[in-house]
Amino acid sequence: MKRTVLFSALALIFSCASLFAGSIDYLTNQSADICITFHRTASTDESADIVNYNPAGTAFLPKGLYLDLSSQTLFKPYSEKGEDPSGEPGSFEQDQPTPYLPNFYAVYSLGKIDSMSHAVYLQAGIVAGGGTLDWKDGTIGTYAKYTDAFDDHGGVAAHSFTAYSVYYGIGAGVAYSFLDGLFSVSAGVRMVMPERFVELSAESVNIMGGHILGDHISLKGKFLYSATGFTPILGACLKPLKGLTIGMRYECETALQFEYKRDYLYVDPESVLLGAISVRDTVEEGLAASGLYDGNKFNINLPHIISTGAEYDLSDFVKGLTVMGSATFYLVQCADLGPYYDTSGEPAGNISEFFNMGWEAGIGAVYQIWPELKAGGGLMFTTSGAKKSYFESQYTITNCSANPPLDSITLGTGATYIFQNLGLDVTLGLTWTHYLPVNATVIWDGENVNTTYNVKYAKDVVNIALGVGYRM
Repeated sequence: MKRTVLFSALALIFSCASLFAGSIDYLTNQSADICITFHRTASTDESADIVNYNPAGTAFLPKGLYLDLSSQTLFKPYSEKGEDPSGEPGSFEQDQPTPYLPNFYAVYSLGKIDSMSHAVYLQAGIVAGGGTLDWKDGTIGTYAKYTDAFDDHGGVAAHSFTAYSVYYGIGAGVAYSFLDGLFSVSAGVRMVMPERFVELSAESVNIMGGHILGDHISLKGKFLYSATGFTPILGACLKPLKGLTIGMRYECETALQFEYKRDYLYVDPESVLLGAISVRDTVEEGLAASGLYDGNKFNINLPHIISTGAEYDLSDFVKGLTVMGSATFYLVQCADLGPYYDTSGEPAGNISEFFNMGWEAGIGAVYQIWPELKAGGGLMFTTSGAKKSYFESQYTITNCSANPPLDSITLGTGATYIFQNLGLDVTLGLTWTHYLPVNATVIWDGENVNTTYNVKYAKDVVNIALGVGYRM
């Protein structure tokens, strides 16, 4: 039995560690309020979620305690189509929703002391990832890998792929304003604790002949990854003119050293030819050669993030109207995004080679309809920074097909109702993100199979967000 028969199939598991690499991993939507306009980098309204978007702006809040708790539900219909010269394998889909993504923020403003104002803040929740992707029939990437690996056994009969990625975060910081409320700065740190796993299964066609007489190969495995990292976060906020606020936030690269742990691995049959050849040993050797062994450590970092924006209160011209815009830059190409592996299982480079800088920008507006009710909307364009080579390389096809980093257009809207006598407000937000489809040609030069796949990636995400704010 060839060592490479299972080796190339199992080497794909390690590459899945980079499943959510780059700016697509970081969540812009970390509160219900952001879902209304998608632009809060310069906001200083009395909502604690500005801790995440304009931390320096917390120093401008009136004296008091501010709390904000929200959760989001994501519906994620993804689809892709891949065809070789014979038209195989066809279409793949996943529609696993994310039931909730919670986030909590707290700010205590000490108010003005002499010519300065002070605030301290806390945040906790989901800062990156996005839940589960469940490809019940696999992806074009897993199909290509297993077809190559099972070529001596009639090809792949069935396969599935599930990935889970959630980054928990907890942080704190302080903010100060100077020059009688003209300028403020902030400094904080966030601890990031990602939890991830990939779960897969595959089965070769049941045929006579080959290396397994009258039987087929069956694989099932689950592999866990976790890490802990720290993100220093700096902010600045300026109010140069009446009604105009300018904000900026900088997040350092978050070094995340993951540690591999195998949950389970089932191989059937365990051996062939009356036990002369151990299939299990072949699998174990292939895993070890690809870095897949308990205790192995490797980095997949979150990139440097620079965000800047402006907000302008137009009440002197249109009472109750505020407009805003922002731009955020993800220095993906500078981050350590982890290795990718060639068909021999050797490291061939870093995933960051397939990325330029990612960025997102747009505009939004909020209108105070009544003292108790405000509503708004916004749009944002996002580019992940992924190069064409990321979609076309056989070394990244597994990552790409599981969660393709497509450019997107996001529309958001929503409203906040304020219970003034209670110091309470309730926010409902709704967003739709349409990802721009990508067509790619992947030339597969494998161990046993050489072919060309014409691939199309497409996906959409609908998000319903609900938040509650409180001021004491």
